[in-house]
Amino acid sequence: MIQKQVMLTLLGFVSPRDAHETRKIFSDAHGVMILLPFLKHGDVEIRNVVVQILYCMLGESGDEICHFIMTTTKLIGLFSMYLDEGVQEEVQAAAVGILSRMPVAETNLTLELMEQNVLPMLLHHIRQGSPNLKENAMGALLRFTLPLDIQIQKKVVDLGIFQALRGLIKSGTTKAKIRAAIALRNLSESTMQLSIPRKLSGCFFCILKKPPTVCRVHGGECGERTTFCLIEANVVSDLVSLLKASRGSDVAGASVEALSTLLPENENLEKGVLLLRDEGAIQPILGLISHGTDSSKEKAVNILRKIFKVKAMREIYGGEAQIHLAPVATHAHETLAKQAAEILATMRSKGSSILF
Repeated sequence: MIQKQVMLTLLGFVSPRDAHETRKIFSDAHGVMILLPFLKHGDVEIRNVVVQILYCMLGESGDEICHFIMTTTKLIGLFSMYLDEGVQEEVQAAAVGILSRMPVAETNLTLELMEQNVLPMLLHHIRQGSPNLKENAMGALLRFTLPLDIQIQKKVVDLGIFQALRGLIKSGTTKAKIRAAIALRNLSESTMQLSIPRKLSGCFFCILKKPPTVCRVHGGECGERTTFCLIEANVVSDLVSLLKASRGSDVAGASVEALSTLLPENENLEKGVLLLRDEGAIQPILGLISHGTDSSKEKAVNILRKIFKVKAMREIYGGEAQIHLAPVATHAHETLAKQAAEILATMRSKGSSILF
């Protein structure tokens, strides 16, 4: 009982958002090292409070916490139990928040989490949890969307991740929207590899009532579950809406990164650019150059470099591009200024209708 009261008091000290100094003092005093063994305490209530304290301490001691969890026998399995519906939601949110900080490069950890059946539980929380729980669950889910393993991506897609992501894009917190856009980018990066045109013989064409539908960008037969295609998943318009509504935050940059996966550096580039034009994405991307965050500006410049390789786009948007890019080319930090200047120089050398 005394231990529990001490833990609850400590939680009250470190949980306020503005308690930065208190958390730093606790971290400097190696308080996290004292708490970590309590994750295996026999009393469930004490463990629950410890998880919440450690979640609050991620900013100061995240690496230390994650290392202990990954290297302690059966602790991942214990953490998966916190995702069950019977656990208090604030404890679930804390546990999932800690999982979201685990290094994504640790593939063994990803496989262990899958063995613990964590994936469907995370998706459940993304669909039905509180805003904070959805946000943290989305962070933990990102490791399963990486293009490093298409089979793991397929498991996520088969569980209905696209529907969950559409919901977050429309009504999630700012961080949840960023993470949803990152997940879409990760899945879309595998589409070109999966969208292989099917070669059909003349006889087979006679048997078919109609030829297979070919994706307007990827050139093969695409589907939401088969190739993770953003077009077939009907999320392109959602990403464009997100871009338009969030240009003052890093959400817009995350949206641009997802859209940029539709512009492959091959013969399909022009098809992707025309899709973005038809979806009304190019003007809001240009607007980010003037009104976006520093991070969003860099991402906007990167995608514009691709867009303006297409002659028609240089002719249509060249004048507007100069209005946004010229100030950046002269006043932004070195890397961004150089990229903006290169785009303007390319358009000028190709005879675009812009004023200099």
